[in-house]
Amino acid sequence: MAKTVKRVIAVTDSLNLIKRNLESYVYQCAESFVLNDTSPKSFFGINIVPGSVSVSNRHPDGTDYIYTNIAKTYTEDIDYVIDYENGTIVRIAGSTIPDWSVKPVPTKVSYGDETKNNEYLIWVTYKYYGNRYYATKTSSLPRLLSKINSGNSLNITILGDSISTGSEAEKYSHRYFNRFATNIIKKSNVTNVNVINKAVGGESTYALTEENLTTRVTGNPDLIIIAYGMNDQNSISGDVFEINIRNAINWIKLNFPDADIILISSCIANYDTFYTVNDKTRFNEYLLRLNEISDDTDNVWLADVNTRWEKYLQRKTYHDLLRNDINHPTSFGHTAIYPEVLESVIPY
Repeated sequence: MAKTVKRVIAVTDSLNLIKRNLESYVYQCAESFVLNDTSPKSFFGINIVPGSVSVSNRHPDGTDYIYTNIAKTYTEDIDYVIDYENGTIVRIAGSTIPDWSVKPVPTKVSYGDETKNNEYLIWVTYKYYGNRYYATKTSSLPRLLSKINSGNSLNITILGDSISTGSEAEKYSHRYFNRFATNIIKKSNVTNVNVINKAVGGESTYALTEENLTTRVTGNPDLIIIAYGMNDQNSISGDVFEINIRNAINWIKLNFPDADIILISSCIANYDTFYTVNDKTRFNEYLLRLNEISDDTDNVWLADVNTRWEKYLQRKTYHDLLRNDINHPTSFGHTAIYPEVLESVIPY
């Protein structure tokens, strides 16, 4: 009887393996983690493909940063263990993987390189069974899409805060606007994308004055990206945020009527730090306002990064996604931004 049961289990396992092999899988490149002592941390994906995991303290594309630690690839069952079915990774005690639990927490009086996640970050590349995450809202800028399909050059102007400068992405090429430009060329007839980045670190929608717009938006833009919210959320109400955005759109439509506009909802700051004084309701309120503007204004569309970030946070932590542990996305965090922008233009 016992042998019969074992045979049934073996056959069932074989059938499940065949079924799994027929399923689609997602290739996840360089997902960022910080590992806390021996506590399990979740991959974004579950049902990890065995044998597909690579763990390193350097991004596989390289880095523009200067590290003090030595580049290293870590070894399974020596440095870490993986629960493939549930999609978790655990640092083994005594591992050479940096223990994030000893890192100082950023405070108002103590904030600098020592409180950032820089040398605690690891980069995990893997495959998981399932389907990729698609953009929340896709392709509703037919005028811009027509320009792209024509094969001409595309001119893009960016207005935003430090996230849109790409602050603290591992490489310049990882910044969402560069990934967006690269993928536009890959997926269309466009041969050149000219990005004029006028984002300024620390700014909020109060920067969208006529004086600033006059000096920052020039030439012949086909697309203007407006990306604020991170520096607004501590002090600017939803009403004021909406007024500032609408005033900027009205100015653009008056002065550059042929330009389409993409609004980007912000990723979310780490609420365990000093930087935020409100809970996530402020970000959610901004998202609702941006949705309303997008719905009632021609040639304006929303790239909903906020909702994708929330999706990431169902499995990941703020610390995994923010390089400075406060508000600047890692290179993996920028993968929450550029697909939303790209799929606002080109349906996947």
